[in-house]
Amino acid sequence: MVSPTDVSSLGMPFEISGSQIESTIVLVPGGLTGWLSWEPHAKQLSQNYRVVRVQLLSVDLGLRNESLPRGYSVDYETNALARTIEQNRLSQAHFVAWSYGAEVTLNYALNNPDKVRTLTLIEPPAIWVLRSRGPLSRELMEEQKKIQSLGSGDVSESQLEWFTHFAGFVPANVDPKKLPQWPVWLKHRNSLRTGDVVYRHEDDIQRVRNFKKPVMLFKGGGFFCVSPSNHRHLGKRVSARKSRDAPRWSRATVGFHERVHEYPEHFS
Repeated sequence: MVSPTDVSSLGMPFEISGSQIESTIVLVPGGLTGWLSWEPHAKQLSQNYRVVRVQLLSVDLGLRNESLPRGYSVDYETNALARTIEQNRLSQAHFVAWSYGAEVTLNYALNNPDKVRTLTLIEPPAIWVLRSRGPLSRELMEEQKKIQSLGSGDVSESQLEWFTHFAGFVPANVDPKKLPQWPVWLKHRNSLRTGDVVYRHEDDIQRVRNFKKPVMLFKGGGFFCVSPSNHRHLGKRVSARKSRDAPRWSRATVGFHERVHEYPEHFS
């Protein structure tokens, strides 16, 4: 295993484990604790695969207490991911991504379908999919205003506490400060300075219809589910034709964010 490496200002920090170069899995994390969430998975998967675990730039910059660049966007992270794939000379890989990282990875996959062997997305906040069907609901617009409050400045402890409930990490009747994950969340709180970046991302639903690689889509509850219809619409926009080995676009129900509370040892 190599030590975490920052490839360049245009790339993501990454860590490589395993030796099966012919079969590579790229793990893209969520937007709070970043690649820490994939540590146990990388350890297990590296027994049979080459695993590339990347860190979102928003998380990396937050930990270093550095400002997000002007014009920061989903595309900014996507370009960094593309640069990292290029630096590692990956011709094709299995991509597995969670939450904000799943939105970034979906964008990357639609831009670079030839680089994707399979795509697994866990609760991607692809709000633009809903927008492709018409104006966002009043409820979603209100949620956008709430998350805008995180903005570009330092994220306070009270804002972090609010976010853990808002994102579905912690039930409303549970105090996040009493959970074993709280110190880690607190350390990573400035990762949340992305604010409403996923609301501002735009894309063309036709690109999803044209995507031909096998995809597994997991949905759950909380903010990052956006709404039950979000993932349903995303899944329906891909052709129903099946691949030889698996459905091109399969949907599974799993409350991935909720499992943070139920199984803290896996999400420290």
